[in-house]
Amino acid sequence: RAAAGDPEAQYWLADRYYLGSEVRRDEKLAADWFLKAADQNHLGAQLHLAYAYSFGDGVPKNIPASLLWKGLIALRDDSSSELLGTAKSEVVSTEVGLAVREWVLKHAYLNTPEIKFQTAQVLRNGIGGPPDYLTAARLFRELGDAGNPEASILLASMLATGQGTSRDEKSAYYQLLVTEAKGSLKAARARLALEHQLTRQEIRETRLRLFSTKPFEIIPL
Repeated sequence: RAAAGDPEAQYWLADRYYLGSEVRRDEKLAADWFLKAADQNHLGAQLHLAYAYSFGDGVPKNIPASLLWKGLIALRDDSSSELLGTAKSEVVSTEVGLAVREWVLKHAYLNTPEIKFQTAQVLRNGIGGPPDYLTAARLFRELGDAGNPEASILLASMLATGQGTSRDEKSAYYQLLVTEAKGSLKAARARLALEHQLTRQEIRETRLRLFSTKPFEIIPL
C-alpha cells in the first residue's frame, strides 16, 4: 500500500523504520517515507518532519524546512494547528509565507478538504502573495456546505467585514446561526459578538429565515 501511494501506509512504514519496530531501524528510509506521506498532506508526517528538521532528528537540521511544515499545519483547522503548541502568526511569517503559498497551490490537485482549507487560508490572509478573497470565500463556502464549521465561521467573518464582497452582517449572522444549530460553540460565540452590529429587527428577520428554511433539529449547546 505504501508503494502504491497510500499516505497512511507510508506514514505507518516511516514510523516503523524510525522506531525500529518490526524492521531494522533506518533513519534515511524513515525520512524518505515521512516525506512521501507529508507531500500528500498527511498531518502526522508533517508534524514529525516539523520537529525532526527543527532538531536534526534523523535528518539534517533545516529550520526553513521545519517552518514550512509548521506553517502548513498552522493553516489547518484549530484542532490540528493546536498540535504545534504555538501561535499561527509565529510560523506563517513573511519568511516562510512564500514557500507555504507555493506548496498549497502546487498541491491543489489533491483536492481534499484539508488542502482546500489551507488554500483558502493562504488566499484570505495574503500569505506569500496578494489576497484573493473571492476564491477564499468560495472555498470556505464549499467546505462549510460539506460540514466544516471552522470554514463556515471564517466565511461569516469575511461577509461581516466585506472581504471579497459587499459587507453583509445579516448574511454573516445567518451563516453563524446555521453553524451554531449544528452544534458549534465557536459559532455561538461569534454569533453573540456579531449581534451588537445588528438591530433587533435584523436579528428577528434572520432568525425567522433560519427556522423557515432549515428543518433540522437544533442541537442544544
